[in-house]
Amino acid sequence: MNRWAHFQGQLQWLLTHRIKLLEWIEQRQHASSLTIEYWIITCAINPLAKACNVTLVNLQQRNLCLSQQIEYIEELVQNILLMVDIQHEDDNEAMQRGDREENSYLELGVWWVMFKDVLVHVKDKGTWVKDLFLLLTDEDQISVLREIAGYALRLVKGLSLVQGQRDCRNNAVAQLAPLVFLQHLYKMWMSYFIEHVLGPYHEMMIKAWGEELVDLIEQEHRALVKVVRGSLPLKRIIDSHSFQTMFNDTWDALPAQPALNHLRLFCDGLASAFANTTCVESDFSILKCEKDAYRTCPMALSLEGVLQTKQMGTIGEMLSLFNPVE
Repeated sequence: MNRWAHFQGQLQWLLTHRIKLLEWIEQRQHASSLTIEYWIITCAINPLAKACNVTLVNLQQRNLCLSQQIEYIEELVQNILLMVDIQHEDDNEAMQRGDREENSYLELGVWWVMFKDVLVHVKDKGTWVKDLFLLLTDEDQISVLREIAGYALRLVKGLSLVQGQRDCRNNAVAQLAPLVFLQHLYKMWMSYFIEHVLGPYHEMMIKAWGEELVDLIEQEHRALVKVVRGSLPLKRIIDSHSFQTMFNDTWDALPAQPALNHLRLFCDGLASAFANTTCVESDFSILKCEKDAYRTCPMALSLEGVLQTKQMGTIGEMLSLFNPVE
């Protein structure tokens, strides 16, 4: 994540200060590696890198659920597809290939993009970028478009293969965690819920909770389906939730009756993402940024205070749960 943040930050800094930077280079007559091609590519890939950066930040939320992680990545892929107009092999493959034979394009696996669509993306970056592009020879123009297209295609292909859920050997799990948000649960028939959601964990749940409580989960799911499908206002509220709506917020929208505590607790366990090393890596990054000529030792009280100050917000939230303000 840090690499993405620094990479996009560098791109943004270059574009923000490009006028002063170019004036400085020209005044001092320095040989610069910031060529026309460099500036065009920087402008074109900056919004793609920024979209990735925003998604990576969202994925670090502490209360994010497994299904939300998947949908954040899927949303990112769709945004990149729209930005550069990347296409996927589908039922109209023959027509698409016929169109590609008449035009320049780049292909990577099942994804492909026309150079003319990449050119539209470049021109969208403004008059300055458009004028720079026109200064290039035809051969250099194709080379720049190919570089931008390759970057976008590699992003889409790589993100499409991301699998965040791991097994005990840290390999990608064979079966993803089921969708257990309210907008998914009330649409499930009881048979589907038992087979695909409760079934894979049935024996484990009996050992942990007992057969009586596991049976209550089935009963509460049946009650959930009945109350939501029978109330149009409640159904509209739940359907208005998106994948960005947090788990507790969706369940808190339900009325107090019927009680669905066991179903909620079961779904909470299935939806939860286990803690990882991200927080530790973040703390070390903060320490590295805060170190200077006067604060070089990680044991320095001033550096320790940085982390303690960071924790105050979390501690305050925890205290508010025990002492709610009336």
